[in-house]
Amino acid sequence: MRIAIIGAGVSGLASARRCLENGFEPVVYERSKIVGGTWIYDERIGLDEFGLPIHTSIYQNLKTNLPKELMDYPNFPYKDLDDVSFLRPRQVLEYIEQFTEHFGLKKHIRFCNFVTSVEKSENAWQVIAEDLLTKMSHTEYYDAVMVCNGHLTLPSVPQIQGLDKFTGVHIHSHDYRAPIKFKNMNVLVIGAGPSGVDISMDVGKFANQVYLSHHRPKLLEIKFLNNIVHKPDVEYFSGKSVFFKDQTVQTVDAIIHCTGFNIGLPFLKPSCGINVVDGKLITPLHKSIININNPSMGFIGFLYNTLVNRVFDLQVGVPTVEQRSV
Repeated sequence: MRIAIIGAGVSGLASARRCLENGFEPVVYERSKIVGGTWIYDERIGLDEFGLPIHTSIYQNLKTNLPKELMDYPNFPYKDLDDVSFLRPRQVLEYIEQFTEHFGLKKHIRFCNFVTSVEKSENAWQVIAEDLLTKMSHTEYYDAVMVCNGHLTLPSVPQIQGLDKFTGVHIHSHDYRAPIKFKNMNVLVIGAGPSGVDISMDVGKFANQVYLSHHRPKLLEIKFLNNIVHKPDVEYFSGKSVFFKDQTVQTVDAIIHCTGFNIGLPFLKPSCGINVVDGKLITPLHKSIININNPSMGFIGFLYNTLVNRVFDLQVGVPTVEQRSV
């Protein structure tokens, strides 16, 4: 059985490993030049050399928000890092590269191949991809497809009155790279999930003042830098003035949206039988994995707040006869 795998990040590599172990023939399509997906650090923002949006959202001072002991693949622990649990992106990327080498996955990966179309025919899946180096498109047919391109690439920015007329610096966390660019600025960070909290602390080392806008009371119990002020949700903007829902007003030089991402699956054609609801929910799926309309298509890694590598490996595992009968 030939299986097309879209993406050579954490979930795509887990899929390729299990396909090989079960005697299948995986072909992994990867738009980048190396494995790693979201763990590839790239200083650039905007478009890459191929005219495609930069994939990664990694920034200079990022550390994992889970210990490495919860971020490994089954039966393949991190090596030579006994003295540290929270890792830098380059350490995670090195681990992913070691995993790829150990299980002989690289020869099954087509680097610089960008999938533009996936379509279901009567007896097969048609996958069209562009070789980004030669600009040539090629079509192949598969028995199954595993979609593993992740959900941390397409920024989600809420519509707030006056935001389109804001006259200062305005970015999404996807394009945040280094705090020095915000030196001596008054910065508004919208959203207090893991990235919002971390970026607030990071940018606060250089900014004059950071206003962290959120509706999470428990965060008030956490020790932040002295120049980070908690604020409620934003009601509207006027110029550089921010009007909050507690009737207070602040003037800021920059806004960083830490408001999450939408799922982007533009290559899936209607024949796939898949919809994305409000940018967040892929439907219809069985157990958040199997395409109910076309069961030979699976989605690996589109989960939130999970133990990534291990859970992705479980998602792609082939159940035993006993498990299937439960």
